[in-house]
Amino acid sequence: MSRKIICKTERLVLRLPTLDDVEESFAIYSDPETVKYIDSDNLPFTTVEEAKESIKRGLAHYEKYGVCHFAVELRENSAMIGHCGFNIWDDGVNLELVAHFNRAYWGKGFATEACQAVIEFVRSKFPKRSIYAVTDSKNTMSQSLVRRIGFVHTDELDPPEKFYVLDN
Repeated sequence: MSRKIICKTERLVLRLPTLDDVEESFAIYSDPETVKYIDSDNLPFTTVEEAKESIKRGLAHYEKYGVCHFAVELRENSAMIGHCGFNIWDDGVNLELVAHFNRAYWGKGFATEACQAVIEFVRSKFPKRSIYAVTDSKNTMSQSLVRRIGFVHTDELDPPEKFYVLDN
């Protein structure tokens, strides 16, 4: 399948996901540790079909809103290592930053690099959209990540201990 590249960093390529990414997506979203803090009744995945349907939904979101959970691959070997992008709030007016990576790639700075790249992409394409991040109060890795890339805690959403907004 052809790849629509969204942006590149020194080590990563962020692109639209394709159905060729099903196995890698399944590996990420079927891992109980990876999905432990994701607020979804659909996780962890138990079948490859769930990963396939998730990719299809993401592509439909991209067509409608211009953003989705983009596939993240290594530039050096094109290995798909995660997803980074946005959930849609308020019919696309507000965005929630998400980053989900295969556990083998945690702690190497890939999430920081990917998040900074997708934020730059969305800021250039949709400068007026607000960007939020939601973290579980026990997920210290995600809290550290969002603060490192410029998010600040906000009390404007409920429950307040989970929400961060990107400081413009």
